[in-house]
Amino acid sequence: ARELVRQIQMLRKEAGCRIDERINVTLTDEHKTLSGELLAWVKHQTLATELSWAETLSLERSSKVSEKTS
Repeated sequence: ARELVRQIQMLRKEAGCRIDERINVTLTDEHKTLSGELLAWVKHQTLATELSWAETLSLERSSKVSEKTS
């Protein structure tokens, strides 16, 4: 899972995402074996709003606006 987080963080950097920007991540089928707990950890570590599955690892900027409390 740590390697996956590293790969996603590299994709974030390449895409020019802000450090606090939410993203949607598309994982490969090989990651379907990760437990729900590990997938939740990956989402938290990468600020992913959604996870989906496809043939290649990719990300897109989330259209959801994160709410901040004052």
